[in-house]
Amino acid sequence: MEEFVTQNLALTAWSLSTLGVFHEPLFDAIAEAAIRTMREFSTQGLNNLVWSFATVDLMNVPLLEAISAAAILRISLYNPQELANTLWAVARLAWSNTPLLEALSGAAILTMGDFETQNLANTAWALATLSVEDEPLLQSISAAALSTLSHFGAQDLSNTSWAFATRAVHDVPLMHAMAAAAISRISDFEAQDLANTAWAFASLKFDDVEPLMASIAAGAIPRLTAFNAQELSNTAWAFAALLLQHHTPLLNSIAAGAMPSIREFAPQDLANTAWSLAKLEFSHDDPLLHAISASAICRIHDFAPQNLSNTVWAFAFVKLWDAPLLDAIAERAIPKLNEFDAQSLANMAFAFAALYLWNHEPLMNSISAASMSMLRAASDLQPLQRLLDLHG
Repeated sequence: MEEFVTQNLALTAWSLSTLGVFHEPLFDAIAEAAIRTMREFSTQGLNNLVWSFATVDLMNVPLLEAISAAAILRISLYNPQELANTLWAVARLAWSNTPLLEALSGAAILTMGDFETQNLANTAWALATLSVEDEPLLQSISAAALSTLSHFGAQDLSNTSWAFATRAVHDVPLMHAMAAAAISRISDFEAQDLANTAWAFASLKFDDVEPLMASIAAGAIPRLTAFNAQELSNTAWAFAALLLQHHTPLLNSIAAGAMPSIREFAPQDLANTAWSLAKLEFSHDDPLLHAISASAICRIHDFAPQNLSNTVWAFAFVKLWDAPLLDAIAERAIPKLNEFDAQSLANMAFAFAALYLWNHEPLMNSISAASMSMLRAASDLQPLQRLLDLHG
């Protein structure tokens, strides 16, 4: 590797990753040689290196540290695509290097007018993925996107709306413009684009979103066989969160599509789907609820507090008394109650009370103790007050 010049190192890494060839010893050798010669790399070489390692999902911390230091020194030489690609790469690798991110952000704001649509979308996606609070950069992305929205592709629209929703940024002009653009291009949306867009607008609770959701429903039905478990769950959740029960053809198709793949659903997908079915007023004897129960029991030790809370709330809401599932939830919840927030505690107590399951005394006593501890420091007392009312 010693004889490879820097351009060849970067080009080799880029070629391998582009072809989908992952040979870890070779990538390690490239990283080792690149670190020794990092001062000689151009901005394009640095960009190609970090993009290549991100594309094959290879986290090499010494290399990332060296690239970060070199990129900061050369940041004024980066062009828009190199800035966006580098942000995308470090986000994919979950490499949150504050000095590098600040340098990339500052340079991106200065050159935002030259960003292509995919660069705008990738930059927004990177900020959301890394949970970066950067209002100036998001404002710059918004302004640039509004002036170029007619050139956005389906994935650009989806990624940008997802990013702004993930960061809980209520940019009304941008989101309304993206909704209109999405409606006009809904036939170009793939399964992930449809699911992410539905989730984004439901998360931000925008008014007058029915035309967009109707377009998403029409676009999703013929593509549901291409939806994975998370996409099915997120789409159901979006329509439930917006209380759009009248989209019966889509909702019934989602339920039917989820049945064969229920074992592929992660705990959060199971919990969100159960919650969605309850909000959408599905019947307690719906086969999907029983399939969720069976799958949840097998996966109960992977359920986080909110998953437990949402699942038990859903079954209580539809008045489905499922003793094996409820017993499994109670057993899993007791040792984790200190991780529950006030709403989750209240939902758990409500569910067992609504189903008249007072025989779960250890759980109810543990909920009482946890709520009393939380009460001393609570700023929002409403969920806890409802919980205490149940015990009153």
